[in-house]
Amino acid sequence: MDSYDLSQAMRMKSDSPRNEMFFWRGTELFAARLNDYKAHFYTQSGYRDRGETRQGTPLLYHLGHDPGEKFDISKDEPEIVSKIQGIANQHILDIGEVENQLEKIGERK
Repeated sequence: MDSYDLSQAMRMKSDSPRNEMFFWRGTELFAARLNDYKAHFYTQSGYRDRGETRQGTPLLYHLGHDPGEKFDISKDEPEIVSKIQGIANQHILDIGEVENQLEKIGERK
């Protein structure tokens, strides 16, 4: 599932049903979040920079303690890295191949 009905959470009538989020750039899954943890599988200095770097071991951040994503804690939390990697792998299998919408727009011009 790539979306949830957040209307009740936005009205502050319930907690959000979402505890994971996936971050795509083009056709690559760059990062995944589970609760307060976010793992980066690829890094890139900015959206215009095309020089992404695949991380051998995903970088891991605790967003509750480090919202600026400055301190990689992957070596301290290998089980969380593994859990997020598993969720990301299943997500990719569930959605199949993704068509690059940016290339499609370029073809129209």
